[in-house]
Amino acid sequence: MSLVIRGITKVYKSQRGGGSNRNRDTNDRDTNDRVAVENFNLDVRDGELIAIMGPSGCGKSTLLRVISGLESPTSGTIHRHGEDITHLPPHQRGVAMVFQDHGLYPHMSVEQNMGFGLQLANRRPLFSKRPLFSGRRGGKAEADRVKSDVFRMAHTVGVDKLMLRYPKEISGGERQRVALARALVHTPQIALFDEPLSNLDMGLRHDLRMEISEMHRNNTNNSGGVTIYVTHDQSEGLALGHRVVIMNNGSIQQVGTPEEVYNNPTNTFVATFLGSPPMNIIHCTTVTADGTTMVSSVSHKGINYDNHPHSEQYQLGLRLFVASDMLNTQSQQYPNEIYMGIRGENITLVDLVQCRPKYGSGSMGVHPEHKGEANIVVDDGSLVISMVATLSSVQFQGGTAMLYVDINSQNHVAITVHPATELYQRVKSIVENPINHTYTSGFCKGSMWQLTCVATRASVFSYPSGDAVDVIDVTPWEQRY
Repeated sequence: MSLVIRGITKVYKSQRGGGSNRNRDTNDRDTNDRVAVENFNLDVRDGELIAIMGPSGCGKSTLLRVISGLESPTSGTIHRHGEDITHLPPHQRGVAMVFQDHGLYPHMSVEQNMGFGLQLANRRPLFSKRPLFSGRRGGKAEADRVKSDVFRMAHTVGVDKLMLRYPKEISGGERQRVALARALVHTPQIALFDEPLSNLDMGLRHDLRMEISEMHRNNTNNSGGVTIYVTHDQSEGLALGHRVVIMNNGSIQQVGTPEEVYNNPTNTFVATFLGSPPMNIIHCTTVTADGTTMVSSVSHKGINYDNHPHSEQYQLGLRLFVASDMLNTQSQQYPNEIYMGIRGENITLVDLVQCRPKYGSGSMGVHPEHKGEANIVVDDGSLVISMVATLSSVQFQGGTAMLYVDINSQNHVAITVHPATELYQRVKSIVENPINHTYTSGFCKGSMWQLTCVATRASVFSYPSGDAVDVIDVTPWEQRY
């Protein structure tokens, strides 16, 4: 392994009684101590790009600072190609780091900023008035080599025409390109990126994302190094990382390829952290009937819509019927309560009708027979879902409509409506002309609808821990009709 991280823990000690913590044992924790990283273990292979993701404050940046040597770990070790570098100073670790703030020196030109690290390696005076590449040590040949490396990297990131400009004279995207070039110009064995693109607009982020991937390949070819990329942007992490590490509260939640962590989350935190919208998590209870069917229903009884203009005290809930042959063998060990997780893109709307009062005139809409209970039935290899819920919102995303509905106060579901279908046009027409298409208040927040959907994949998590138990994966319904 190129980089082996074992048991890294970083604890920031509190000041007891306002005094100094200088004499405190590093293993002696106080209740006021802040644990930034807890028992972090990771093996990074040669040439691998690892993306670390997690919410703000989960310990991502602290971990990078420990790897780079800017912070000392409370415990644990770091090995690079078998060499223990845990306590080496930063300049002896073969590490380069790019920060969220580009951190360019304002009094230096682009060329000087990029060559600053090489200048230090050449042991020239830091603020010499002589030209940057005059070659104090190694003569003219060394100076030419250094200058060649700087201009080669400048050309790679597209700033070769800005070499004589100062940071204040170039744009934010160009500054970040310079920062990237400065870090990678000396082909580090470990390249660390701490949210380098978070301050840029979407177009620049997309362009630089591609350049970072290309620079990683070039760095790998030249030095066999590894890259660790920290970001809170899931699309960035999933696009760049060969493997992805999900962190929360200083600890690793899951490590795997982008496909593994997205499709098979190890717990409900990973399931809801990844995805836009996040995975629908529904609290259910389980019952086995006739030895052939596992039945699940929302344990919460739902809420009464007393404020609904035509309230019949609908009780909204979810009932699940899943044939046993769709489940893995461990399904017989399901606990009495579970979380059922289904991603919005795995639920497709196939029909909708607005609910009307049980009593009264009018032909628009139908009243549900089971007081708003929703059913998910495995039918010929499909997860067929029928639910009654109140509409929260509708969002159109590049031709696809996403419906957000509430089953009850604690269970909210996102459902996909695919374009180029008659149903998509119905939804769009109802949203644009609610009075002509609905019984009362139209396709608006708080209106009640009976929805028929199909699902292709569902994850089962234990309650209350939220750990993954099973995955139900069925043949896409589009392939059978």
